[in-house]
Amino acid sequence: NIYDAASKRWHQTWVDASGSLVVLNGGIVDGKMVLEGPGYGAKGEPATNRISWEKLPDGRVRQLWTVSTDGGKSWTTSFDGYYGRK
Repeated sequence: NIYDAASKRWHQTWVDASGSLVVLNGGIVDGKMVLEGPGYGAKGEPATNRISWEKLPDGRVRQLWTVSTDGGKSWTTSFDGYYGRK
């Protein structure tokens, strides 16, 4: 993760052992950190990945990763997790 001062946007890069690459860019939208970028769906079709992080009233943070394969008309949840202090 980095903040790109030139573009005034956040950037995140994901890689895994199978050679998958996800590059996301974005910033704060309606009080949430939202990063989005191109990728591929479960069947190899072009897709858009969107990950958001939202601080909840109880202090936890919700991370929601959604994927669209139809240009953003519909979104499927890939991951929905909550983080809290131990």
